[in-house]
Amino acid sequence: MFADVAVFLAHAVFLNVAYYFFP
Repeated sequence: MFADVAVFLAHAVFLNVAYYFFP
């Protein structure tokens, strides 16, 4: 539920930052 959404958003943000710094 909310925890799953929070984990999903955390992973999405992490991947976004990772791809931003390491294209």
